[in-house]
Amino acid sequence: MKRQTTNFRLITALFGLVLVSGCASMSADECRSAEWRTVGYEDGRSGSAGRIGDHSKACAKVGIAPNLDQYELGRADGLRQYCIPSKGYEMGSNGHSYNGVCPEDLEPAFVEALEDGRVLYRFEQAVSDVESEINDIEHELDDDEGDLRDLERKLVENDGNAASRQKLLDEIKQLTRDAESHRISLVELNRDLYHAEQELEEYRELLGDGYR
Repeated sequence: MKRQTTNFRLITALFGLVLVSGCASMSADECRSAEWRTVGYEDGRSGSAGRIGDHSKACAKVGIAPNLDQYELGRADGLRQYCIPSKGYEMGSNGHSYNGVCPEDLEPAFVEALEDGRVLYRFEQAVSDVESEINDIEHELDDDEGDLRDLERKLVENDGNAASRQKLLDEIKQLTRDAESHRISLVELNRDLYHAEQELEEYRELLGDGYR
């Protein structure tokens, strides 16, 4: 999609989260057998900002220094596989951010796709948030109604003690108000859910098959 994304790009460039694997560093055997261009390629393909520091530290323990030139050549190749619009959209639609690793010629399309995905994510999250609120309120209403049944049974079984009977009546009155408040909240939340679902569907239609 073609839209103005300048502000978003600035924000993501400044505050993006690094989306790289937190996997363990290289083992001694991996250091000994490493093809550094391949190592760099895999790091680039994963969107890594560069793990050469981690690799250097790990391999120094066995007296091996990475081939930085080969690593960077491989990483550059890997980044060209990573920095494609479909990957940017996938990241955005999963709520991830951009860590500023893409080459200048690929970055604009990548970030635009990332924004489109993030907008979709926000719409989906809005639906999910309302559904969660509805679920919470429904549970609270079920609890209210269960407690009301218990109080009404106790009221019927009351031995005639005026004070205890009044206490039960007061509790029933309060629970009835609580239950009614929850029912009103459910009406409002279901209205909110309808609107959130409509916005999500409209945006999905706007996207079409653009990144598939």
